[in-house]
Amino acid sequence: MYIHSIFTVVAVLITILNGGCISVLQKNLDKNQLAFSNSENGVIVGSVTAPFAAHYHETVVFEYKKLGDNDNNNGDLTSGMQHKNFLIGIPSCSEGGLPQQCGRLFAISLPTGDYEIYRAYVMHRGEFQQTLPAGFTVTKGKVSYLGNLHVTFCKGMVSRYRGNILGADVSINDEYERDVSLIRERFDALHNASVDKQLLSDNSWSWRVSWKGVFGGNVEPYDWGGCGGPSPNKTPEPTQ
Repeated sequence: MYIHSIFTVVAVLITILNGGCISVLQKNLDKNQLAFSNSENGVIVGSVTAPFAAHYHETVVFEYKKLGDNDNNNGDLTSGMQHKNFLIGIPSCSEGGLPQQCGRLFAISLPTGDYEIYRAYVMHRGEFQQTLPAGFTVTKGKVSYLGNLHVTFCKGMVSRYRGNILGADVSINDEYERDVSLIRERFDALHNASVDKQLLSDNSWSWRVSWKGVFGGNVEPYDWGGCGGPSPNKTPEPTQ
């Protein structure tokens, strides 16, 4: 019975790891490789930052795909995690390269072509509303800086006594000097590479908690704080 239980647990873990249930992974270049893995590819670089709001924090994921590729997800860009999670593959804030902002640098080799960031979500919490695609182009043999995807969390009170993150906004910042300097230090293949600037369009992505059912409740948060209320594209229902 005991051995059977162990095999059952192992089988479940293998299913989770191989079945795609946990698939978030930022596919950075190997830190020690000396050249691009494929000379036909180009490289995108930049950063994703998501500083704490007081002691509250969430991890944010941006999914991108190649245009015309059957709408398949080609990869993810993520901020750091408050605590390391080896199953998901996202390092803790202190390991991502921008610890003060719980941020992660990215340097990803991709086949040439046109891509877009088409989805953004707060892990385990919800998607950003009205995510307009932000396009970028990967050029053979070139390194392109896409910018700093900066997430600003806003917090409020879900009751008179308990706060939490109730929303977030994304801006695309030009942190070329900071990011490229850190990326050159972190990735040997890019140490002397020329890096072109190709900033993503700033589409003002926003996310707000749907107040109906927040933490099992059935009322609007007591105070939206800096979030300024629910997202404009949601019409609050009357409280019961």
